[in-house]
Amino acid sequence: MASKETGPTTSDKSHLQTKNKVEKGKKIRAAEAPPSRRIQYDDPSAVAKLKKTQIVRKKTAERAVPLFSHLPQYEKESIFSRGFQKEANELHPEVIKLGLQYASDVISGASLRCLSLLDTLAMVIESFSLSDGLETRDYRRELDKYLRRHVQFLIDCRPLSISMGNCIRYIKSRISDLSPNTPETENKLTLLKTIRNFREEKFERAERMIAELGAERIRDGDVILTLGRSSCIEEIFLEAKARGKNFHVIVLEARPRQEGLKLCKNLIRVGLRADYSSLYAASYYMRDVSLVLCGAEGLMSTGAVISGLGTACVALVAKEYRVPFLITSQTIKFSERGHLDAICFNELGNTDDLVDREQNACLNHSLQSKKFDNMLKENWKEMKSLKVLNLYYDLTPVEFIDAVITEIGIIPPSSVPVVLREYMSLSS
Repeated sequence: MASKETGPTTSDKSHLQTKNKVEKGKKIRAAEAPPSRRIQYDDPSAVAKLKKTQIVRKKTAERAVPLFSHLPQYEKESIFSRGFQKEANELHPEVIKLGLQYASDVISGASLRCLSLLDTLAMVIESFSLSDGLETRDYRRELDKYLRRHVQFLIDCRPLSISMGNCIRYIKSRISDLSPNTPETENKLTLLKTIRNFREEKFERAERMIAELGAERIRDGDVILTLGRSSCIEEIFLEAKARGKNFHVIVLEARPRQEGLKLCKNLIRVGLRADYSSLYAASYYMRDVSLVLCGAEGLMSTGAVISGLGTACVALVAKEYRVPFLITSQTIKFSERGHLDAICFNELGNTDDLVDREQNACLNHSLQSKKFDNMLKENWKEMKSLKVLNLYYDLTPVEFIDAVITEIGIIPPSSVPVVLREYMSLSS
């Protein structure tokens, strides 16, 4: 006797619902997942795969430092000389402009790079529309493909910072949340509003909160030491000055970038007393310092901080002199990664900047012979035994950091995983 065909049972329906929940959970985790493993540039097979996706063809440095050969190392030259005219026709002009500004260091600093990225991606999204030549009529899928090429161009110009990667993943996760049945115009307006709110919450409002919290820690008569230039720390100083507090700022600088000099000029312009010196004077000034404030490029899940080169040195000296060492950072700079050193993750700058005597005239005291200076500047690439390394960042261990000033309050560096877990749950 033939058996009767029956519909899905209650257990089958329950299994199907469970399967749908699992698939939905996978999509959420994929959208919020940390970035994939970074490419090792000393691996020929990985570099060959990368070249297939690159838009800008840049010449690899002929003399790489062996310890850092896994990082991208390029010769300083115009990216136009490598040619990307064909791909440029498919890119938004504002993205090309932004990429050139990143490559030439016109736009620098983690916060400023993120703000310019969000503004540019908003213009790209606003200009995008579905056309007959596209493979599908799915707005989410086509927009994601369109943005991917633009982001790749920016990566080719300069590697993304930790906060920039977080911003891009957030935007992509919001794109995946769009409904396929919603009209294109409505989806576009939703995304643009999301980016505006994200920009205001994670940067503008966050910086104001950090400035207020930091200004409360400054007392009359304090001597505060900082390294380089951080937008959050500059806002803290300006807020404390607006509250009528009288304090002294010491700005240290690490070669070859002169960002601290700009900060010093801005502080003097508003009437604050400021000293400017090189990193080598950290131990000399530290005996009179009452508080050390430094910015951050990113905070790891271990509590360690990736920041401008020299920050770890300042933190070590502050620890030796028992001076409180505080980091200022928005939570958008928090990362799930757990680096133990500054070798695995770092960025290499232009090597010519280190041997440029004119650019570093106020900081370079070690080279006394002008004859040797000129020879080093003009002919150092012909010295086969000489290799120049210009690192951007170092890593400060968690035991050297007393607290982190964020928009959610002043927290210990060990609380970074807790903040990340709460942020993930809210985003999901």
